[in-house]
Amino acid sequence: MRTLRKALPLSFMVLLLGLAGTPVQAQAFEGTLTFVARGVDGDKTITEWVKGTDTRYDFAPAGSTSAQGTMIIDGSAKTRTVIMPSRRAYMTAPYDPASRKPAAAGKSDVKWTRTGKTETVAGVKCEVIHGVGTENGKPKEADICVAKGFGFGGGSTGGGPFSEALTEYANLSLAPGEGIVKMTSIEDGKSQVQLELTKVDRRKLAGTDFQPPAGFTRMERPGAASQP
Repeated sequence: MRTLRKALPLSFMVLLLGLAGTPVQAQAFEGTLTFVARGVDGDKTITEWVKGTDTRYDFAPAGSTSAQGTMIIDGSAKTRTVIMPSRRAYMTAPYDPASRKPAAAGKSDVKWTRTGKTETVAGVKCEVIHGVGTENGKPKEADICVAKGFGFGGGSTGGGPFSEALTEYANLSLAPGEGIVKMTSIEDGKSQVQLELTKVDRRKLAGTDFQPPAGFTRMERPGAASQP
């Protein structure tokens, strides 16, 4: 079972060209959710902005207030925009998770069981789902805590920006509107939190929060000019 340490994108071009999934949007929540994600290149802060069918993800080193990159999903227009602050540029591409075919390779044998146990993460009550499986003959385990109306989607509802990278969660069935607020890997009896919600801010967001900043240049994605 791969963990976020191995699955976190190394660049936001990778996010645009390689990742898929729908965030949890069937929810009344509006505001921002702040997560910490632990990776091989250091901890990252992921801020998820939610307003109607629009979702935005800001990625930054832990403790930093400046995003190194941003991904915006427009659920109505079915587009995905990646913003690159260092280049003062952005790219927009069609994005319709419903039309994407699931990857044939990397299917998981992880079995998920709802334990009936609950936790409270950043003031949000969530239910623990325990997973057991193997990878290359080695036993793997994980705990995922899910909440209603919060966090990254999973299973048939999509997996937020990590769905294709985290193929081991493909057979995780979540109820409509459920999202992941905490992910913990368990190896050799030792637990390590990989992703965790740290802050919930219920505030009204503006439409401009889901648009590229003024003055940024639009770049064409590779191959777009040659497409009919």
